[in-house]
Amino acid sequence: NNVETFAQTKVDGIVTSALYNVGCADLGSTMTLI
Repeated sequence: NNVETFAQTKVDGIVTSALYNVGCADLGSTMTLI
């Protein structure tokens, strides 16, 4: 089903963006602590 595939892709994109943002935030915190 194209709708299901689109929804799954959108969810994957959101999850990837969230993980990326968290990773950048953690990296920024680490850089600040050093």
